[in-house]
Formats: sequence, structure tokens, C-alpha cells
Amino acid sequence: MNLLKPLFISCLAVAALAAAQTPNVVLILADDLGWNSLACFGSDYYETPNLDKLASQGMRFDTGYSADPICAPTRASLMSGWDVPRHKVLRVSDAQRKDIKKGNPPKTRLLQPEHQGYLEPEVVTLAEAFQSQGYRTGMFGKWHLGYWKNPDHLPPALGFDEFKMKREYKHFDTKLVAGGVNSDEQLPEGVYLTDYMCDLALAFMQRNADEKQPFFLYLPDLLVHSPFETIQKDLDDFEAKPCGKMHHDPALGAMLKALDRTVGRVMDKLEELGVADNTLLVFTSDNGGVPLKIDGEWWRKMQPNTSNGILKGGKGAIDEGGIRVPYIFRFPGRIPANTLSHEAIITQDLYPTLLKQAGLNLPKNHKPDGIDISAVLADPKKALPERTLYWFHSNYSYAGRAGMAMREGDWKFCYYFENEEQEMYNLADDLAEEHNLVSKYPERAKKMRTKLDAWAKSVNAPPHLPNPDYKPKK
Repeated sequence: MNLLKPLFISCLAVAALAAAQTPNVVLILADDLGWNSLACFGSDYYETPNLDKLASQGMRFDTGYSADPICAPTRASLMSGWDVPRHKVLRVSDAQRKDIKKGNPPKTRLLQPEHQGYLEPEVVTLAEAFQSQGYRTGMFGKWHLGYWKNPDHLPPALGFDEFKMKREYKHFDTKLVAGGVNSDEQLPEGVYLTDYMCDLALAFMQRNADEKQPFFLYLPDLLVHSPFETIQKDLDDFEAKPCGKMHHDPALGAMLKALDRTVGRVMDKLEELGVADNTLLVFTSDNGGVPLKIDGEWWRKMQPNTSNGILKGGKGAIDEGGIRVPYIFRFPGRIPANTLSHEAIITQDLYPTLLKQAGLNLPKNHKPDGIDISAVLADPKKALPERTLYWFHSNYSYAGRAGMAMREGDWKFCYYFENEEQEMYNLADDLAEEHNLVSKYPERAKKMRTKLDAWAKSVNAPPHLPNPDYKPKK
């Protein structure tokens, strides 16, 4: 008798059972985390051992993009799978219109179009797609998709069974939105926000694992967004560390260490629960990093932050530094370990991809603009279908210019509303976007501009109308 045969059959049975189990999905979203801020993405100063471990167990994408260079539009694209103009969450706020009402008209030639800070009820969110197909859904952290006093804008109205969200931009002593899994409306004294939200996320996973209930966990962390509040021990460690040539800020290093620790706790919990091999774990960021100026100032606040390395610009700009972000996907047995893909992906792709990886259907009445990238997740040498990526950014700020952009193959074209400026780059030769090729290749620039305008029309991108109070500089 072959004694190995029963063992072999038993192993096949276990494998078949595991394959039949409904997988869990965990999505961790960092805030303001730049493309190169993880050690596994090239940082020479920040320490991210858990994220590096995650990357070694899964697949990295070095040409990953956010839907927008600021947070709220990207979060709306993540939940809807739509390009920014389609879901209408164009900015974080309508500060410009508030200034007009106060009698302080803007100095810009054009006015920002009206902004909608929430997703409309007819949008079938990613959470609703999971929830409607038998998943328990949980969200803990920074929501930023509506007014916190309006129950129609809160996570439960958009597909989350459990939630807890912050109200303020503070990492200590911050107010929390009433309701959700805990009665707390104030972060307990001395507790770091990421640790508090991670505790709730781990408890959510524990409850659902105990009940053998598949879950979708969305953990949008406030780190590494300002204010630069840190755990003192972490800060002490980085202040004693030699600076890197690219990164050097101890406060941001300490915040990133705390974020990495949260990721590690999630990974450890999945192992403890015995569901790590049946869970897709995804990590990314909502926009690019907040860059250093040459003199070390952080925008207007004289606070050092980070560098996006070779990339031009940062948060708030449609330059590569504002929209290129890290992506890591881990799904043992489905996504090959320690692999790297150069395919260009974007936030909108997460909607169809996460559902596909979970074996679920897309909603019949909701078509995402993103595509399913599962073929590449199975084999990093695979190429995605040829397509064009688009951005529409209407925010006037000191951080960047309002405009539109598109990427087609290696070519990137940008159009800025205020002065009708055009820029075109070949990213394969010029990742730093230093050489504007519009005048060198006018026919290509014309074709790309025509295609960009056609896309804007197809998604009902709102116009930037003339400012009646504009006074040209003499």
C-alpha cells in the first residue's frame, strides 16, 4: 500500500477546502504618503520593516497612481471606482466660494467649479458591493466623504456595518464622531489615533473570524498627515539617527514607524486568526508626499516634511510627485511573493480588482471606470490592456495648479486652466518632468489635448468660469 497516497489525498482535500472558502479583504490607506517613503520603495531614512515584509510576501507596483493629488477626491474614487468628475467630489472644501461670500474674492482669473463633498445615494460603493454579497464591512479611521453631522454621509449609509471615524486633524486628544462600535467621542488621553483605530480593526477581524464570517476591512489611517504629532520614543529614535540624503525629518520618520507598526499588527492578527492565507491585503496612499522646498520649508508653515526624490512636485499637483503612490498587494497562493510590476495602475482599479479577487460580481447598476488588474497580480510579467489614465484637479492652492492630465503609454500631457498652459513629457526618458516636449512634438500634443478634452466632456467635467472680480497684474 502506498502510505503517501492518503496523505496526498488529504492535502488535496485541505487545498480544495481552502479554495472554496470565501476570502477576506483588508485595504489599508495611508494619508500623504509619498511614492518613495517606504524602505522597500527606496527611502534612505524611514524605517518600515512590516511593510517591507508585506512587499516580500506579495507584489509591489512602482507605477501606481492616486485618482487625485489630494485626499477627498481619491477616497471618493476608491469607494465609487469612478474618475473624479463623475463622482463630483472635487476638493476638500469650497474655501474659495466661502471667501467670496465674505467679500474676499479670489485673485485667480478663473473660479473653481462648485464642489460636492459627499457621494450621492445612487452610487453603489465598494463597501455596498461587498455587503450585498454576504460580507461584514468595517471602516475605522479617516472617512472624509461628507459632513459628519449628516447621517446620510456617514459610513453606515454607504455600506459599512461597523465604523469609527475621527473629526479633527489631530493624532492625540482628537474628537471622534458619535456612534459606531465604541461610545467614545474623544480619543482617550495619551492614546495615539492610529493605535486606537487599529485596536477597533483587530476586534472587528476577531469577531468575524469567530463567526466564520467573511469581512471587508477598510482602514484609512490619518498617518502621515500633519500635524506632526509623534510618540516620543519613536521621535527619540529618529533624532538619534543620521539623516539620509533624500529623507531626514525625525517627526515624519516617527509617524511612518507608527503607521508601519499598525500594518504589522494587522498582519500578525491575520496570522493569529488563521486567515492570513485566505485574505487579500492591500496597502496604498491617497496622494503623493508633501515635498521639501530647497530651503527645507514645508509649504507655508516652515515645517520640514519629506522629499519625493526625482519626482517633480507633490501633494496638490498633477505632477508625478503629487499622484504617484506606493501599492503593495498580498494574497498567498494567488499573488507571487517578492515580485514587482511596472504596469500603470490607479485608485479606480481597486473597485473591480478587490471584488474579482474575492470572487464577487460587479454591481449590475454601477460600472466603474477602473479595470480589474487580476491578471497582473497573478503574473507580474503580464501586461494590462492599453488604456489612458486621466486626472481632473480643480483645486487652486499654493501647492499646485488646477488642471487636467492624461497618461498614454509613456507619454504624459498636462493642461492648466488658469493660463491655458500645456506640458508634455515622455516619462520613460524624463521621469522628473524636466523637459516640456510640446513645442518639439506639436502634433502629438494636439492629439493628446483633443483626447483629454473629449474625456472631460464624457465625464461631465465642470468648467472653470471667468472670475468677474479678477484684476490682471499691471
